[in-house]
Amino acid sequence: MAACLWGSRNVEIVELGNSHAVAAPLASALRSEFRHSLGEEEGSRIRVHSSSVRWLHEVNKSEKVVLVLVPPWDVLGSEAASSAAELAERSIERFKILNPSPEDAKEKNSKKKKNRPIPKKKLPEWMPTRVLFGTFAPGGEGRSDKLLNVVRQMALRSYVPLLDFATAMTTNHWERIGQSGPRSKWELSPHGLSLAATIARGALLQHCRRTRRRAPPAAESAAVCLSGWVGVKVVDGGAPISKMLLAPLGAEALLALTKKPSDDCSQAARCVGARMPHLKPVGAVSLTQMLSLSSLVTEMESLPHWPRVMKAYNSAIQNQDAHHPVSCTRSLAWSPALNRTPYKCQNIYLGNTVFAPVLGSDRLNVLRQLHDISRCLRLAVSREADTGRRFTRLVHSRLEFHWLRPHPPLSMLDSDSAWLPGGEDYYGGVNDRHAVLSREAAGLYMRRWEYLMDGSIFWIDPQLRNGKVTNGLTLQDENLVRRVLEYFHIPINRFPSVAFLACCPPGSACFSRVCVYRTMPRFGANLSHATPGFRGKYPPEIEAAMGHALALDIPGARYSVAGKVADIAVVAPAARAGEFCSAWRKLKKRATAASPSSSIVWLDKNGGNAYGVCGQQRPQTAV
Repeated sequence: MAACLWGSRNVEIVELGNSHAVAAPLASALRSEFRHSLGEEEGSRIRVHSSSVRWLHEVNKSEKVVLVLVPPWDVLGSEAASSAAELAERSIERFKILNPSPEDAKEKNSKKKKNRPIPKKKLPEWMPTRVLFGTFAPGGEGRSDKLLNVVRQMALRSYVPLLDFATAMTTNHWERIGQSGPRSKWELSPHGLSLAATIARGALLQHCRRTRRRAPPAAESAAVCLSGWVGVKVVDGGAPISKMLLAPLGAEALLALTKKPSDDCSQAARCVGARMPHLKPVGAVSLTQMLSLSSLVTEMESLPHWPRVMKAYNSAIQNQDAHHPVSCTRSLAWSPALNRTPYKCQNIYLGNTVFAPVLGSDRLNVLRQLHDISRCLRLAVSREADTGRRFTRLVHSRLEFHWLRPHPPLSMLDSDSAWLPGGEDYYGGVNDRHAVLSREAAGLYMRRWEYLMDGSIFWIDPQLRNGKVTNGLTLQDENLVRRVLEYFHIPINRFPSVAFLACCPPGSACFSRVCVYRTMPRFGANLSHATPGFRGKYPPEIEAAMGHALALDIPGARYSVAGKVADIAVVAPAARAGEFCSAWRKLKKRATAASPSSSIVWLDKNGGNAYGVCGQQRPQTAV
């Protein structure tokens, strides 16, 4: 059986303009990737095809998967650019006919069959993938941006999947060919090609049956990015982070920290050494002044697209099309001396938005967090330049995490995916507190600040793209993380959480001042004898982490790949399940927790799954 839904057919990469400046190296990189992860047969089916109107009319839905690439303006040339735009438009319309959107199909069917609804059917295996690859020459040349935006708009209005490489790439992903000047040419750098292959591979793998996991590099080089205020509570001076996170991953820490005037941190190394003496190894440290609320307001309001943001946040009131409309109005009496936001927002849940503390609650630090995450990415780039070694993985994590057990090793974490802890997915988003990423995916995940600054957020977020923010629940960073990973076709996988956020220090300005206490039993002759307790911010998070830690304490328990989606689970012998259930019920304080995490898989003495343990309904299958 073929590993991918295109079966015995080819994947054709078509570059408009026929220069093959992008198509040829991308095809070569994808062949290598697919041979490595899916086998020689799948890799050999990726080919480059010449683009023309004749080719467009010959496309048959039963023959191929097609990636249409829109190259940079400098590659196309001014004469070919207009014809490329026309061919792109024809390509989209042609592919839209071959595979119409559900709305188009329903409308067409209703006209023919007098509004009889069509049954929902799974797409047949031969249905082609239509992908538009958008890119641009470095420097943000206006003509390239115009061509790219035309392609984006046409793709997003249709049912054609879009690979937006223009948003993903920076000038560092391009190399100039020849001398600089008006006739200079550009080509993808090795890092740019690797990024392009990562996104294209992620889109194509959605149409593949993975026959085997992608093996990690022979020698991993990892770094953990820890960012935020230097005054947060770091448990035991960073010892759990070193022992349970850095050591299992074989990683060094990169610290992108901020300080307040009252922190007395004039020297970064001395300040970090005094507050986090057990956090080792540390590869690099950056310590800057925390962005003030007034500076954030000035930064946001100076953006050329800020009026579009405000219009979107007030669209429901203007159109009177919502019962509880989202709105944000500015106070004319505000001054920078006031330590509060000038905007008063309504119907935004808990004031939580990606623009907080400017739009939303001024007790939140979302913009500061995104800025610090971006700083940590730049710190990683600087560290790579200093050492002459490029990281294969970057991990985003929180300084205030209390780690109870070791992190799953990199050898278990497929580098195709973004690996997030299970749980803490709010209102359609995903956990934004920790992520294990390939180096290429990290360059997408950790640039959320840049997406807000350069306006890319208007392509990534569907509410802003439509110019109407009507749902006050789905404006948070958790939603943005999901949108970014989906927009760039990065698969999401999960592993059992074994860490939780510690409580805020007394007197600190935290969004949530909740602090709960839990005592974790341990296995042994006397289960009533318990370890010292822990304090954490959020009950579901601390209880899940302690439950997974408790399961890992069972003799013979271990991490393992589980389920068809290749998530990680804790597998444990079912013979000890009774003791675990008894301890679990003592740990759980809330009546809503009828059963432990689905990330715990119980195995009987023959290695098969034991069902119904502790009330679990549908356990995963260990691999």
